[in-house]
Amino acid sequence: MRIIKINKEDADYRLDNYLLKLYPNLSKSFVFKAIRTNKVKVNGRKKKFDYRLVKGDELKLFINTDIVSSSEKWKLAKSELDVIFEDNNLLIVKKPVKLLTNDEDDEIADTLINRAKKYLFTKRKWTPSETNKFVPCLIHRLDFNTSGLVMIAKTHEASTILSQKIKDREIDKFYQCLVYGKMPTDSLCLEAYWSKPKDGNIVKITDQPSAKTKRIVTKYKVLKYDKENDISLLEVELLTGRTHQIRAHLAFVGHPLVGERKYSSKKIKNKFKLKAQALIAYKLVFNFRTPAGNLSYLNGQSIELKDTNLI
Repeated sequence: MRIIKINKEDADYRLDNYLLKLYPNLSKSFVFKAIRTNKVKVNGRKKKFDYRLVKGDELKLFINTDIVSSSEKWKLAKSELDVIFEDNNLLIVKKPVKLLTNDEDDEIADTLINRAKKYLFTKRKWTPSETNKFVPCLIHRLDFNTSGLVMIAKTHEASTILSQKIKDREIDKFYQCLVYGKMPTDSLCLEAYWSKPKDGNIVKITDQPSAKTKRIVTKYKVLKYDKENDISLLEVELLTGRTHQIRAHLAFVGHPLVGERKYSSKKIKNKFKLKAQALIAYKLVFNFRTPAGNLSYLNGQSIELKDTNLI
């Protein structure tokens, strides 16, 4: 915690602008979030971002004000990066569990995208100091507790094309997961209706549509059934892409993921000793139905993890 006394010169500053002046390394989003979440107190009380400071005010800051600017956080990321595929346009890496894909908090520097930036800088494939230089960016994301393949664009054209291909469902994403129980058939397209309340991070699945729901389709194929432990290894293809779709949809039909906490009350079986839910994004298939510019060579390619380590 840091304590700051407001003097005559600093009086009449808005709270947010004063913090940005005092700590130019902090981003606006970080300052707004800190004020909103009560990590900045004025005279022991929470204030709004546009509060005008008065001489004698006492600020208490429950934040790390020593973080580097958001544009340089990649320098503080770890160097560990599992590169699966790389060419002049695209980098595909394996994200481990317990690692954020992107910068959700200004105080966290070690994210997948920052590790990728550090890797590209070290390999002299990206020079951030060059004027108007493209900054490597994510094409899609994975949850904190999900591991697997993530695409990172190395060029502006790759970012534009691949982002559109994701929206148009011209890149097929396949997962493997362990679920409790034996599936009713060896393969099936499950359909349901999905909604996400604004006040939480848990989605809801129902079998009836409403004005607040969106249709989801989750296709699975049984790869293996372990009768002794009553668990199934599935390959899952998302035919729609919604937050927590696999985890919530499979739990809804009575087959929650092994190791999953949010949508299942079942405990991880000790035999498996999993770090997180048994879910991995293990394959990407490029199925372009429309022109893809200088990325057309990717059409028909399949990038796959050879070892998923789920069992």
